[in-house]
Amino acid sequence: MRRLNCEICGDRVLEDPIRINVEGSIMFVCGSCASLGKRTESRLEPNSPGNSGDRSGKSLSGTHRSPPSYFVNPSEEGQLIEGYALILRQAREKIGITQEELGKKVNEKPSTLRLVERGTLRPSDSLTRKLEHYLKIDLQDPLVDEE
Repeated sequence: MRRLNCEICGDRVLEDPIRINVEGSIMFVCGSCASLGKRTESRLEPNSPGNSGDRSGKSLSGTHRSPPSYFVNPSEEGQLIEGYALILRQAREKIGITQEELGKKVNEKPSTLRLVERGTLRPSDSLTRKLEHYLKIDLQDPLVDEE
């Protein structure tokens, strides 16, 4: 059985993940987060036998949902250098501050900084500039012409 992380708290799900509905979104969560939504059909893991994930092209709510606004389309933003997440984390650790402290300095949530440092979330141009300024690092590719 493939292990996964809770889609709400991010912790590793040690037992079978629980399938819940939270405001129309189906999520696989840990036992602690299961009370945050309404349990649905089963405790099956995503893409496991008996739960192929194929919904015949139909979304759960019957309507198409666009991706959340915090997922940035790379074509709309400046070009980040490869490995920006690691560079960011190392720069923060070098000056000896936590993600919470950095968040206060650049006016950003620590959870957002965690996602950026993991490489899960691509920072906006605004956040990139704030991080570059405060940490005195370069995160944008110098070879790309910025207009």
